[in-house]
Amino acid sequence: MIENVQGTSLADPFWHQEAKDLASQVIRVLRLAAGQEPTMATLYRAATSYEAFEDYVKMAERQVRTPAQLDELQSIRFWLESKAAKLDAKLRASIAAGLNGVCSLFDDLTIREVFAPEPVFENFKGFDKLIEEGQIVALRVPKSQLKTVSTIVGTMAKLNFFDAVLNRLARAEHGVQDVGRGVFFVADEYDGYTTQPGDGEFFSKCREAHAVRSSQPRRTRASSPS
Repeated sequence: MIENVQGTSLADPFWHQEAKDLASQVIRVLRLAAGQEPTMATLYRAATSYEAFEDYVKMAERQVRTPAQLDELQSIRFWLESKAAKLDAKLRASIAAGLNGVCSLFDDLTIREVFAPEPVFENFKGFDKLIEEGQIVALRVPKSQLKTVSTIVGTMAKLNFFDAVLNRLARAEHGVQDVGRGVFFVADEYDGYTTQPGDGEFFSKCREAHAVRSSQPRRTRASSPS
């Protein structure tokens, strides 16, 4: 998602790679600490502050119940002690900035109430379940009003839909014929959300997953009979 919104730097990929590493570790510790998926707002706060991350680790320690959870907590502790703790504070802040560019906007009160409510209400089943049920998902986040937030939310919706569609291929027990119903992704002004090479890779595989591809027909002016 970061690459979709911010692009990539072939000259110096370090910052994006480190931002993704930080995001991965923060998501892991928030899941353990809260027992649910993190919001963009909590992701921003935990990534910004090293002290906040440590606090979430302590919260996770009180929630761990299973051997698998304990193993994951030990992995997070190892990353925290062997890598994050040894980084200069300014370098940690610079790495966090690469992530916070797409997360900090969701810590605004108005935006947080809509996209990052606390507690998190399970009012979206996820594209896997909705595709299975044949449901229609409509996303209306006007770019004229919400600017970058609209781009980020639209991009996340796109990427999650793509994953759900391709996951059907992995789950198909008897090949392509067992994938399931056909699906559509319709987007107005899709050029504002499309990226390469990511979207190209999806479109090269999506037909097998019964995702319908369509292009806008060229409009021609009808000639009047003479």
